[in-house]
Amino acid sequence: MIPLDSMKTKLLPLGLYSLSGETLVDAELQAYQAGWEPLCSAMEETIREMFLATAQSWGISRRELLFGPEKTDLPLEDRREMLLARLCVTENDVTREAIERAVIASGFDVSIVERPEKGEILVSCIRILSDLTEQEAMKRAASEFLPAHLVWDFDFSLLLWNRVDELDLTFNEMDGADLSWDEIDVYHD
Repeated sequence: MIPLDSMKTKLLPLGLYSLSGETLVDAELQAYQAGWEPLCSAMEETIREMFLATAQSWGISRRELLFGPEKTDLPLEDRREMLLARLCVTENDVTREAIERAVIASGFDVSIVERPEKGEILVSCIRILSDLTEQEAMKRAASEFLPAHLVWDFDFSLLLWNRVDELDLTFNEMDGADLSWDEIDVYHD
């Protein structure tokens, strides 16, 4: 409720004021309204920005600055998702699923595949939130969430079935290329 309406609502039951809109009391209430309105707007903005779920501007930016630079090139929802992932990480998040959820704070969704025969873990990028982010910077940021005692291999090729379909090749044409899955993964026509 805006201050003028609130003041009128509280004064009417007293029966002392007519508040028709033309009295001196009405003029005084409008003057109060002019003074209170900027303060009420600032309070509403502060309450909105205090909570990550409702923040629209400086509430997001200030939280991003806690962990690095602002990501103004990203949509607001991606920025919020990255911050939520960052703030939800605990010391108990050491499972594959928990690490996959946490790495989104670095700017990309991943799928983690364990490769015990090679003694490493493959981190395959599924979706990059920002095209402006360098892969090395993303690797460094993701390393904050990855156990340091394991060897991690990153794959940013983003092989998607839609991309394979776009090549418009028959099965025989694909099979005739005699490529392994790893070679297909990095294949560019």
